[in-house]
Amino acid sequence: MGGSMSVPSPRSLALGLSREKSITQNSNGSNSIPAVPLPLPIPVHVQVPNAPPATNNTAACLSVDSDSDDSYWDLDVGFAPQAAVFDVTAAKTWHPNNSTSGRRSVDLREYHAIDSSDYVLPSDETEQSRVELEHYMLRHVFKNDIVCPPARALLETTSNAKVLDVGCAKGFWLDSVQKVYPEAEYHGVVRYRRNNTRTTTGSKTGENNDDNTFDYVHQRLLSAGIPKHCFVPVIAELIRVTKPGGFIELVEADMILANMGPKSSEYNKLFHEALSVKANFDALAGTNLSFYVKVQGKKVGKKGIRAARVPLNWNGPIGTMASGMVQEGLNALSDWLHTSFSMSRDEYQAMVAEFPSEWTEYQTVINYHVVYFQVAAGRNV
Repeated sequence: MGGSMSVPSPRSLALGLSREKSITQNSNGSNSIPAVPLPLPIPVHVQVPNAPPATNNTAACLSVDSDSDDSYWDLDVGFAPQAAVFDVTAAKTWHPNNSTSGRRSVDLREYHAIDSSDYVLPSDETEQSRVELEHYMLRHVFKNDIVCPPARALLETTSNAKVLDVGCAKGFWLDSVQKVYPEAEYHGVVRYRRNNTRTTTGSKTGENNDDNTFDYVHQRLLSAGIPKHCFVPVIAELIRVTKPGGFIELVEADMILANMGPKSSEYNKLFHEALSVKANFDALAGTNLSFYVKVQGKKVGKKGIRAARVPLNWNGPIGTMASGMVQEGLNALSDWLHTSFSMSRDEYQAMVAEFPSEWTEYQTVINYHVVYFQVAAGRNV
């Protein structure tokens, strides 16, 4: 199938488009992902909730399989900042389209234009470059663009399978996957929009996506735009538009790092408080994915879980790549957080610049979680 592919946009509680994307299909795709050298094995010593202890000499990038008890985890980080004063009002009311939140400062970065969205990251080329870097990093970590093995098998054996990528940005994941599976039909949704109605999907023109539309749905790294209370209805909506027997793959990172030193620990206390008051974002969204899926009940068939502990600024190339990506992400939040922390932008960025050396010293990691499952054949939408 050649030409361009349509990009549906979901209609609302949390699903909605900021803009549509056309993904041009390349018919010259290879039948496998090129092998890329990985760093040396990393001794595992970091424990993640919901994951059993890993053994020494775990595969590169700390990628491990894990079972889950499906329990919900929350943070009790305390709150005793010393280098900054937390401004609850600034953290809660800041929006790039709100002139009272420091319009002049946000002129340095470009943001989406959806007033109803809680998404706090920019949408400019600098942010897209960071997202692309994270895409290639995750390919190294999980050794494939598609973590769910049955979904890979489905695309290998099914002609014209329909694939939806939710949170597609500029289509980095879509572009990579379609080169491997050029016979599939690809659709992408940029980001979520929120209102007070139930979550449904549709295009900007109001045409609704039918139930049972897609064979495989992929959603990745949207916890900075989905409040805690929206995760369950968002996943329910993904189930609705997926065919019975189809597959859904969810990928999230825990926004609170593990093995932090004193400076980054202090920052994370402030950061967690800002996430909570802004839109009640889940700082442990990755860890809690299993819980959000479990509450879907009988709609969920067979399930698989992966966890990866990725080093920051230690253990070679992946650590360097991950450190740069996370540091750029923290700087991307500076418009929101420097006002929330009662700091100047220069003070905020100077604080962030001190983190990588501390990450090396304390062997800090960022935890990624993947939950994939088959949509039950008899589920009610």
